[in-house]
Amino acid sequence: MSGHYVALDGWRGICAILVAAHHFPAVSHIFGWPIIRNSFLFVDYFFVLSGFVIAAAYGRKLSDGRDFARFMLKRFGRIAPLHFATLAMIVFADCALWGIGNVGGIGSSLLGEGRTFWEAMVNIAMMQSFGIFDHLTWNEPSWSISAEFWVSSAFAALAAFSGRFAKPALAALAVAALVFLMARSPNYMNATGDYGAIRCMVGFVIGLFIFDLKQLLGDTLVEMRAHVVLSSAIEILLLTIIMVFVARDGTSFASFGAPFLFAAAVLVFSAEAGIVSWLLKSSPIIALGAWSYSIYMMHFVVQKSMIWVAVYVIDPLSPVPLMSYPSGDILFGTERWMGDLFYPLMLAIVIALSRLTFLWIEVPARDWFRDRARAI
Repeated sequence: MSGHYVALDGWRGICAILVAAHHFPAVSHIFGWPIIRNSFLFVDYFFVLSGFVIAAAYGRKLSDGRDFARFMLKRFGRIAPLHFATLAMIVFADCALWGIGNVGGIGSSLLGEGRTFWEAMVNIAMMQSFGIFDHLTWNEPSWSISAEFWVSSAFAALAAFSGRFAKPALAALAVAALVFLMARSPNYMNATGDYGAIRCMVGFVIGLFIFDLKQLLGDTLVEMRAHVVLSSAIEILLLTIIMVFVARDGTSFASFGAPFLFAAAVLVFSAEAGIVSWLLKSSPIIALGAWSYSIYMMHFVVQKSMIWVAVYVIDPLSPVPLMSYPSGDILFGTERWMGDLFYPLMLAIVIALSRLTFLWIEVPARDWFRDRARAI
């Protein structure tokens, strides 16, 4: 992460874990927890944090076409390689499943809704957050990667070519985006493949202005470190408010307030002054923060793979049924205690594989594109 916002990165790692738990289909006590069911709102934290970090790293470094080209190379290198890799993983697994299913007489379908050739092309173009399809496709959580790439590109273009008009233009776009979402989004703030890019615009721009506010406050935030007890109380209170808000208001009109609440969190935790920040800077949480993008992109791949292995390999051979099939759905576990046990297994696999994709895909790709950008 740009600068020294370790606690904010730790927050991102925890949010990625919560989003992974949100998407896991299981007969489980955990599945029904309100904080898990509404964890899709934590994607708005990603958007706000992205705007904040990009403002910190590039806010004063975008003044012409050459700066814009450097920015685009770096952002592409940061986002696209892992996106393409996870897309390839799902395509390969789907084709393998189709082959195994037909050999075994199961008759698994290939390239059905959500995984057609044209949907793959839209994913390769990273346009899956613009309402081209009325459903999520391939690596379904990647809609937010599409949204973030194009919204951050719009910021860079305005900053590089519009000068002092960039911030007012972005503010106007964000206000228009929020009004549009309030008027048109069928699921309030839970806009994904339909209006995902518009949702991202709101959070990203708020993040940009939160960085400006942090710069304006300056020493005030630094002085919070001298008042550990008060800062800890503020952090704990804010964390409690966020958790209650997500659990209670995630599926209501109030969910439109999520980017503003996460903006307050980014501002407060950027000071790294209290006990919650101290915990977020512990070694395990730092690791989750570093691997957070991989966790977010890999969890759907892992969960789909677990479903395929369980349905076609383990469950047919197991003396005890491990899966449930209510109304055509496929859920882990036949009783809640059994589903509860699958959650830590899933998360352990996701984290272990995410560490590898971080080291083998994210870091080399990021460094290669960064070197290309420096050459411009």
